[in-house]
Amino acid sequence: MAGTIVIQEIKAITDIISTSETAKKLANYLLEEADISKLLPEDFAVIKEYLQRSKLMTKQAKIELSKKLATQAKEIIGLTQTPQKVSATEFLEAVYLAYQQK
Repeated sequence: MAGTIVIQEIKAITDIISTSETAKKLANYLLEEADISKLLPEDFAVIKEYLQRSKLMTKQAKIELSKKLATQAKEIIGLTQTPQKVSATEFLEAVYLAYQQK
């Protein structure tokens, strides 16, 4: 294949993370009730990557990983209880938003 160029298309994971209205309201609550400053940059990076990649995951993988990450984040920021009817993904979105506002 001398003299030819091969171009491979690589799907990039978008940096755009969409967040729900519930997450936006919860982020304000977290800024008041939790210690977001305890969240390390590495912790934030894991949450951000999850939110970026979650649309590519199977439903079951998304549920399992979001619950695990939400539990870890909740412990780190010292939150004893999350509002009812908030999904783990919405909670992670809220942590993501609150971290950016701190």
